Order: sequence, then C-alpha cells, then structure tokens
Amino acid sequence: MTTPITKLVPTDIRSFNIHICEHNQEDETEKLPTEFVQCFSQSLPNPIILELPTKRTWKVELDCHDGDVWLKEGWNQFISDLSLQQNHILTFTYTDRSVFIVKAWEYQFCSEIQYPFEPQTTIHASTIRRKLIDHQGQVISIVKLDKKDKVMNMHSSFW
Repeated sequence: MTTPITKLVPTDIRSFNIHICEHNQEDETEKLPTEFVQCFSQSLPNPIILELPTKRTWKVELDCHDGDVWLKEGWNQFISDLSLQQNHILTFTYTDRSVFIVKAWEYQFCSEIQYPFEPQTTIHASTIRRKLIDHQGQVISIVKLDKKDKVMNMHSSFW
C-alpha cells in the first residue's frame, strides 16, 4: 500500500529555509515563513538569537505587524558578517529557547559555507588575550596583548 503524498510532507516546522535573493540583499528585513509564524508567533521571544555551528551568535530584533514577523535590527549585521551573497541559502532551526541554529549553504555547490573567524577576547588583570577561532570552533591562535595593545606573546597551532 502506498502512502499518499500529503503524508510525506514534514509536519515539524521548527526548521525553514531563507533563500538570499537580490531583492532581500538590499532590504534591511526578512520575513519569517507564514507557516512557522502561525505555529510559534505566540511563543517567540523578542529579540531572538541566531547561532552558527561555530557557536558565534547575533541578537536580532523581531518586528511584528499584520500577522507577519520580520527579522529586523541585527539582521543586516548577520548578513554582512557572513558575507552572504545572492543565492546563498540559510537553514534555520528553532530550539525553543529564543535561539535559532543557522547554517548557510552555497546554492551552486550545495555545500555549507566556510564561516568567518571570530576573535574572542578574555580580559585578565593586566593583559588581554585574543583567540582566533576557525570555522569548526578550534582555537588557531592566541595573541597576548598588553594594556597598550602591543603584542606580548603569540601562540598558534599553525607554527
């Protein structure tokens, strides 16, 4: 016995895709899919957090009007930081704790993009240590700076 095609449609709409097109590259907002909003609009916090697989996060404000929900303040910074271009695809997965796990894909090659490095700063009594994190979350270098931002010491897994 065959299953009707309607039964094969996923019912879990915690995940959705956004395709970066020319028109939404220039816009400062992005509309969340209607089906997602209908299920979760009552429980969506504002702001939300977009989190990459590398654990880097962005705070994004939501704008709700006429039954629609739009990604607003912080969205452009997210797009810019990831250097997203036309035909990139973003996969969002909602985790119920105000966090959306986001993966970015190259449309042409159907492969996940290389995520940008993220410097992390740890402040100590007299020094600052900056860690450079690769796209898999691994520390690739640590730079120790004095109070005047002069390099005191550098350690890297490349050397």
